[in-house]
Amino acid sequence: MGTSSYDLEQEVKALKRKLVEQKEKFDQQKEEYDLSKIKMKKQDHFIQKLKDRIECAVCMDIPRSGPIPVCPRGHFVCEICKRESCPTCRTKMGLGSSLLSVTILENID
Repeated sequence: MGTSSYDLEQEVKALKRKLVEQKEKFDQQKEEYDLSKIKMKKQDHFIQKLKDRIECAVCMDIPRSGPIPVCPRGHFVCEICKRESCPTCRTKMGLGSSLLSVTILENID
């Protein structure tokens, strides 16, 4: 015979519970996704700041490999643009190179 009214009500209640559970799961996943997007945006911003700091002060290119010459005050230039004095502060360049900038270059795209 047919399904009783009580059985249908129970089925509807079960489906509503399942719908609520699925919505909660969806909301949680959306929140995690939104947080991931925020983190990625922060990381992209951080990487861009690193790139900006290690670009050559003369030609504005980012060196592709080390060593990266650095003046005693920490200003970077590429090997091609290196001269006797720092183009930023005019301090004598010397033989300094930045290990940190090489590490950054090796780990960013």
